[in-house]
Amino acid sequence: MLSKSHSLSRIILAIVLLLSITAATTTAAVHQTVQVQVNQTKPFPQTQYIPDHDFDSRHLALDIRFDWDKEQLIGRETLVFAPLVPNLRSISLDAANITATSVKLSSGTTLQFNGDAPKEKLNITLDRAYQPSDELTMVIDYHTNGPQDPKRTGLVGVGLRFIKPSSDDPKRPKQIWSQGESEYNHYWFPCYDHPNDFFTSEITATVDKHSETVTLSGDKAAVQKAADALVAAGYFGKSSDAGVKINADSGVSGKKVQTLKIEGVHLCCGKCVSSVDKAVKSVAGVKEHTAKKNADSFEVTGDFNDKDVIEALHNAGLNGKVAK
Repeated sequence: MLSKSHSLSRIILAIVLLLSITAATTTAAVHQTVQVQVNQTKPFPQTQYIPDHDFDSRHLALDIRFDWDKEQLIGRETLVFAPLVPNLRSISLDAANITATSVKLSSGTTLQFNGDAPKEKLNITLDRAYQPSDELTMVIDYHTNGPQDPKRTGLVGVGLRFIKPSSDDPKRPKQIWSQGESEYNHYWFPCYDHPNDFFTSEITATVDKHSETVTLSGDKAAVQKAADALVAAGYFGKSSDAGVKINADSGVSGKKVQTLKIEGVHLCCGKCVSSVDKAVKSVAGVKEHTAKKNADSFEVTGDFNDKDVIEALHNAGLNGKVAK
């Protein structure tokens, strides 16, 4: 009886051991499967930080023109900035595919500089140590180095993109697009190209005299503000968007006059004066005018309708209003 009981106990023990081994094996397999799944998970991207900067940009003005054949921008940048640290002796600007040819302070003092293409930097040595209470104005002459590498990222590339007629599309209008978002502006002008710096800006562009269209992009309020600025600068045109108005209050009466004084017309150069001369003299009854380069206003004399003079200027792409 004891022998049978002992044998039964040994059988039960063997079954328990077998179940334990099976369970352990199954658990190990589960753990192994989980471990494989963890190993196959993609690694997190490398952590990126907004870099520190030791100066505060306050205003940036660009005076630019273009070489369509070389797809280059030739520009002069005026940068107003202030140190954020004591004894600032140099600054480093982001600059890619750009060659600087001259760097000076607004006083005329020439500054030493060097470009670091691999790091996309323009390093500038100041003439002395400056303090946070100082404000400096720096003038940089530069040009871009032609078309960007098509492998560069960005919504439509980076920097400037020249759109030109081609054999496939000979009627394609000439356009230049700028792609600055998110950190691609340094491909067409030197700057601290990161979102933790805020400054005002302005652009003066010299374009082909045969160009007839300016494209404004942005939200409706920003585009309207830009259109108003063009009119205030002495230009006139037609809007392709009914929601954007060309607000040009000329102050004319629509009556015949013998003398009319006009102000606000863009007269920056001899070509502008020639355009005014051609437009004004096309009006019936006009005899003479006094328009000159850089003049704030000029007079038109004869026997003519004042509205006809303003309309002639508008047709020439220029704006003006009756001087008070």
